[in-house]
Amino acid sequence: MGEAGSADRRIAIVIIGEPRTGKSSIIRALTGTGSVRGPPVYQLKDRYGNVRRFLVLHTSPQERDVSPHQFITVPPYSSMTEVAHDVLVLGLEMTYKWDAQSYIDILREQLNYEVRVAIIQSPNHQLMNYLITNSIAHVICPYKRQNTFADPFEIASYIRRSIWPP
Repeated sequence: MGEAGSADRRIAIVIIGEPRTGKSSIIRALTGTGSVRGPPVYQLKDRYGNVRRFLVLHTSPQERDVSPHQFITVPPYSSMTEVAHDVLVLGLEMTYKWDAQSYIDILREQLNYEVRVAIIQSPNHQLMNYLITNSIAHVICPYKRQNTFADPFEIASYIRRSIWPP
């Protein structure tokens, strides 16, 4: 399920979960990167072993009080328009302060990303309807079950096999 990719279109891998559900842990396991100062661009491999430039943003804009209206003008999110990259990896909150759909709309409509989503908790009805209605490729991969977190590398492996760029 999802949008057809284009060779010249950038891809956004969006990890969605509420606060403290493990988005950063999944992003670190997925990319092998930590939070850094400056443009966090890394040379990582796609599913076929091709090296691509990945822009990795660990902290969700909602956690930093960055509204959808400010999203692409406030660092580090402004690096999406300022730094050359092929793939964006971004964490978003499902509903905290502003819903994930508002940011995904900006990624798709203003920045022309092909968005692919990994939801790491039980999704709400509105988010699922949005993803399905807009034909956005997505997977549900719960990271926390009851009081126990799953292995972040297993979740990352599943994301790499399903929505990671070819």
